[in-house]
Amino acid sequence: MFKLKMTNNDSEKYFLTTHINVRQSIAFLVIKLVLIELLFAFVFYFIAFPNSFLQSFFAIIPNGFSIRFFLFLLAILAKLFFEFMAVYQWLNEYYEITTTKLIHRKGFIFRKQEVYDFKQVRLAGVKQGLFGRLLNYGTIHLYDPYANKNIYIYLVHNPVKYFDIIKDFVSKITKLDEEREVVSFHKISED
Repeated sequence: MFKLKMTNNDSEKYFLTTHINVRQSIAFLVIKLVLIELLFAFVFYFIAFPNSFLQSFFAIIPNGFSIRFFLFLLAILAKLFFEFMAVYQWLNEYYEITTTKLIHRKGFIFRKQEVYDFKQVRLAGVKQGLFGRLLNYGTIHLYDPYANKNIYIYLVHNPVKYFDIIKDFVSKITKLDEEREVVSFHKISED
């Protein structure tokens, strides 16, 4: 368990928790939903106002209004499906930070999880580009030399805050184990 501080105007409150869930920035969920809306607005436009190809298609089939209505309903169902999948994926892929490890959970039919022990982390950094600084998102980079693996926590909201939390946990673990080499941290800024 670890203690988190919340500040509200002039008062400070502390609470204990066992883990923190970190998801991709909600800005990317909003962008996906807006792109789905634009794509289906384009589809609805061609259903409501068919071009010459679709007009000839509807002229061949008797009762073209019912076909157009059926396509409209099919497009609405497809749009709802893609929006649901975007939100469901955002909810079901996240990182869980505990005092000793990082767990990456993903998938909704076949659940997968990858566990990374903070004892093995040797290098960490935060990457934020121009838009990342404007919208407060970025990628946290960790390195595990034992597995020779780079670990990325992609496009999370407020990455510096979560970077500092991870850095604090790794530092505490490193102080407990004096034989290990010193963990090096640096913040990376892309311009």
